[in-house]
Amino acid sequence: MKKILAVMLSMGMALSLFGCQSGGTSERPAESSSKTETEEQTKKEADEAEVTIVYMRQAGNTEVEDELIKEFEAQNPGIKVQADDVPTEECYNKLALSHNAGNPPDVIMTFWSPDAAANGMLEPLLGSYVDETDYLNRFVKSCREMDTYDGNLYAVPFRAGPDSWFANKDMLDAAGLEIPKFGEEWNWDTFREYAETLRDPDAGTYGIGIVGGNTNGTEWQFWPFLFQAGGKIIENGKAVFNGPEGVEALEYVCSLIQDDLIPPGITTTDLNMLQDMQIAHTLCMWTDGPWMLSTMRNTYPEENICVLPMTTAKTFGNLSGGTSLGMSSISKHKDEAWKFIEFMTSDEVLLKWNKGTGNAPPVYSAWDDPYYAEDRDWQVMKELAMQDNEYIIPANHYPESIALNQIMRNYLQAAYIGEMSPKEALDAAAEEWNEILEKYDPGAADLIWK
Repeated sequence: MKKILAVMLSMGMALSLFGCQSGGTSERPAESSSKTETEEQTKKEADEAEVTIVYMRQAGNTEVEDELIKEFEAQNPGIKVQADDVPTEECYNKLALSHNAGNPPDVIMTFWSPDAAANGMLEPLLGSYVDETDYLNRFVKSCREMDTYDGNLYAVPFRAGPDSWFANKDMLDAAGLEIPKFGEEWNWDTFREYAETLRDPDAGTYGIGIVGGNTNGTEWQFWPFLFQAGGKIIENGKAVFNGPEGVEALEYVCSLIQDDLIPPGITTTDLNMLQDMQIAHTLCMWTDGPWMLSTMRNTYPEENICVLPMTTAKTFGNLSGGTSLGMSSISKHKDEAWKFIEFMTSDEVLLKWNKGTGNAPPVYSAWDDPYYAEDRDWQVMKELAMQDNEYIIPANHYPESIALNQIMRNYLQAAYIGEMSPKEALDAAAEEWNEILEKYDPGAADLIWK
């Protein structure tokens, strides 16, 4: 009996020992599994903590910007920026479609902020994100109104500046003409004299060219003449460009066409055609925004292109344009989106980006940098940018700008080829504009800091 008991006791101890060993062995995979689960949970929490914002921008010339995005991400490890490169002419439509579908980009590169704001697609910034005093102290007068609408600010300028004339200096020198200085002496009469001196029917050369085709630019190149005559586009919610000032301006432009001082075929002329003529030395000058200076220098480094100021008439008037950064009104990541906009529109980054891409900076501080301060052409643009004048108007500063611009384009073309008189064309355009504008608050498009 004792023997059986001893055997049973021995077997029990063995089984007990085996059970302990088995339990110990089975716990090792459990520990490994628990560790894996912990790692996965940590990664999941990190992924959930990391926010990706979508930045819709104009395609092209993005290398400098991509480096800045990396810099921003390094400074803000919880935020990733996904850039969406979209052709310029498709940006507004893509924003509208994505907004209506409920999944718009968080940050938008815009040059039609009032239009997007009127349709509820951009977040108002004054007060909640932008301090008004700081904004007015930093941003130059000619561009600070680009993104205002209905008493608020909807985007922050990224690159901006007024128009100027780009001239072939070799042609000016050959004609014995000096580069004119900004001021009252560089007026419509003097401008015409330059055009007449540079016109050579035998050589087929022209002094000035303007865009008149069915493309962006036709209406923009007319507006400075309107402003210089003392006219405005909209007042009290109605189109007023058909007043006496507008008629005078359009009659002046039409006289240049009728007197063969502008190349023929104006209704098919776009900016590329004018540039080609300039490089072929058959056209001296054309007008556009400041970004064209680096474009011409980079594309045609051997050509002697210089910048001329815009003219004056009753006043110095000009069109100001550029691009800005705004935030979607229905973004799910507004705080992160604003951090990115704030970074990209800081003085340091604006200088870095505009120098790197050859654009005009929208802030006062950048103009003191040697890149701009020691360059004669940029200094001409600086002088134009610093003007404080109620007739320096931002481009597209009205709702439904795409539709309104097309209407204006059609009637300008009719006047240019003599199908309608300047008065008839402007009256017809104003009537169609007002049918659209009556849907909006009369004071919504007013400038708020003029």
